[in-house]
Formats: sequence, C-alpha cells, structure tokens
Amino acid sequence: MAEFIKIENGIYAGVTGDKSKFHKAVPWCRRIFYFGTKPVTNPSRNCTNDECFRGGYLALYNMPSWNYTPFPGIDIDYNYAQDQVFPVLDNMYMLCYSKFDGFYFYGLYRWQDQTGGWKEASVIKNGDHTMSRDSDCSVCTCYTCDQESAYLAVYGEKTDHLKVFQIKKNTQWEGYIDINNLVCVDDALGYKPGCIIKICTKDDKLYGLIGAPAGCHCTFDPCKLLTVCLTSKTVKVEECQGENGIFPPFTNGPQAVVQMEGKWIVVGGKDENSTFVPDIWTLDLATFQWSRSGQSVPQDLDAASLTAVQLDGVLFLGDNSTAIYNYQIADL
Repeated sequence: MAEFIKIENGIYAGVTGDKSKFHKAVPWCRRIFYFGTKPVTNPSRNCTNDECFRGGYLALYNMPSWNYTPFPGIDIDYNYAQDQVFPVLDNMYMLCYSKFDGFYFYGLYRWQDQTGGWKEASVIKNGDHTMSRDSDCSVCTCYTCDQESAYLAVYGEKTDHLKVFQIKKNTQWEGYIDINNLVCVDDALGYKPGCIIKICTKDDKLYGLIGAPAGCHCTFDPCKLLTVCLTSKTVKVEECQGENGIFPPFTNGPQAVVQMEGKWIVVGGKDENSTFVPDIWTLDLATFQWSRSGQSVPQDLDAASLTAVQLDGVLFLGDNSTAIYNYQIADL
C-alpha cells in the first residue's frame, strides 16, 4: 500500500508573522489557501469559534513556494458572527453570518488576490433568506467540482426547517453575485433537535452529514445521510450501510471532510469520549456504503490543528508545525 508523502514542515512554514492556532484550508486554482483565524466567543452561548473575518493572514501554498499576506478584519458584530470561505469560479469568497436565534446575513466578501484583504461583494438576494428566531441554525457551504457555484444550507435545529441557496455569478451585471433560494422544506430530518454537520454536492443533489446538537458542537450519526434534490425540491433521509455492520466511530463529529467525485472522505474524528480516532473512512454517494481505508492519519500530525483538502485527486493533510502530507485518493 502506498504511503503518505511529506512535502512540507507544516503550515507555519509559510507564516512569517504572528501565528494563528487554527487555519481554514481551501483549494483554489491549483493552490492551497490557508487562512489564519482568530477566536470569537459568543457571550450568550459561551461557545468559541475560530474565524477569518476578525483579521489574520493568508499563507498561500504554491507547492513548493509560499506567499504570506496579512489582512485586516471586517467591521461587524464579531461576538455573534461566523464565516465560511469557498471559491466561485475565479474568486474566493467569505460569507459572514450569525446562526444564533435565527439566521442573519452580515455580508459576502471577495478576496483581493492582487492586494490581499477582503472587500464586500455586490449581492442580489432572491427569495426569502430569513429563519425562525425560535431556533439556532446549522450553516454549511460547499461548492461544485467545477467551482461554478456554491451552495449554502441553513437548517433550524429546533424547527427542522431547511433552506438551500445557490451562490453564483450574475450573468447580466458584472461583479454581482446572486444568492438564490432554491429549496425550502419543513420536517427535513424528521426529528428535533437536529443539525447538519457538512454538505457536499453531486449532479443535482446535495448530501448532508447529520446529527444532533450537543452544547457547542454536534454529535454525528453515520447511519443516516440527508439527500436534497435541487430539481424536485425534495428531501429524504437515507439509511447508510456500514462495512460488515461497522460504522465510523466519530460519535462527537468528524475532524475534516473532503469530497472527491462520487464519494466523501472523512478524515479522523472524536469518539464518545472526545478522544481523537485517526481512521479515514469513505462514503459512496451512490450506494450509501461506508468503507474504512487501510490508511490512517499520520501519527505525527497534531489532531487539534489538522486540515484536509482535495486537489486534483490528491488528499493533502497538514497541521501547524509538523508536516503537510499528500496521498493519491484513488489508493485509499
């Protein structure tokens, strides 16, 4: 069996200034963007997340060279805000929002590739973007393999109400981004309270890893998978099959998830005791069959700062200061 190949001494190899404890990793244009984050604590929930909008840096890995760009923060109410970073065609975007007591859209920001930093994008919102204030929300994004569009799923954890939005470039107005409400359904998971942990897309469907809220995080149910048909506007919770009846042991959630064509790759996670388990599992999106890979997360990688991305069929696993490894996904 092939082995992981070490190609760098961790993300800090590309950082020349103050170092962030956590990074958001996004593949784009045959490069890996590692965005340094800062902690954001919600005083009403006593939950801390690590976000880009407060300012930080981009450590851009060109393999083998690096470019380091610090950037300032965005002026929003950071106590309640979070962000998600994703590409759409030739631009990188950061969606800023609050998921507490409903869903609040702060703005969409475009990365300035030449000068660095975030600039607010011009957005055209189509359809209802509000959620009931009676519930906190799960908020997830993903993007198509060709990066022509991204999808945003907003799910009311206590209401079981789901909305799915498509984010894409406006075809008439240069520089404008459309955020279109595509799907709006009640009783999405069939139970309350629930949560959606991650989403991905294939053909005309979205797929969601699901679970239930547990304080500041969500538990993970590997036996079920949410499917959303974007053409018929319908949802269904599918039953997944374990490998010989065995499922991923990540009761307290996967550490990192990446998509490769027709399968999902779950890279490590925490068990019922919140202990990191370095297993790598794949989920076939056609058969809903889980399979455990013969490979595991390299032992020398720091689980807390672990990142995972897929680029051109290669899985890249990295941490802050130990290593960045790559591995051909076809060999998993």
